[in-house]
Order: sequence, then C-alpha cells, then structure tokens
Amino acid sequence: MSKKDKEISTEQLMDAVVHMNLAHSAAMMTLVRTLEQAGVMTAEDYGHNLRLASEAMASRGQVGAAGLLDDLADLMSREEKTQQ
Repeated sequence: MSKKDKEISTEQLMDAVVHMNLAHSAAMMTLVRTLEQAGVMTAEDYGHNLRLASEAMASRGQVGAAGLLDDLADLMSREEKTQQ
C-alpha cells in the first residue's frame, strides 16, 4: 500500500470529528437525564457547572474548548426548558 492510499482527506477528517462530537453530546445528554432521574442533578445545575469550567478554561487561554463547553451548557438549558 502506498503512502497516498493511507492519506485521509480533510473532508473525511472533518466528517469524523462531527460524528465524534455528535456522539459525545448524545452521551452527555444521556448522562444528564440519568442524573436527573436519580434525583442527583438537574440539567440546569450541570449547565452551570459547565459554564464554570468554561470560564476557567478561557482564563487559561483555551478559548476554543471554552466555547464548546458554553455550547453544551446552552444545550442543557434548552433540555431543561423542554422537560418543564
């Protein structure tokens, strides 16, 4: 197999990242629902904790990761509203 046969295109890489992100988000939503059903934590509480983690990451210059945590926190607040 030549080196060219082993190369991954940018499109394939982006597609993999998108699918990994979607799977991770779905897993996090499942975890939050499980915690809510167990009476341990609400989606709103989890979203608040995510925002605290985001602030800490942003203060260390990890702005991209902080933004992703904010997006997940927004998803938690939407989830909380749909459950009411």
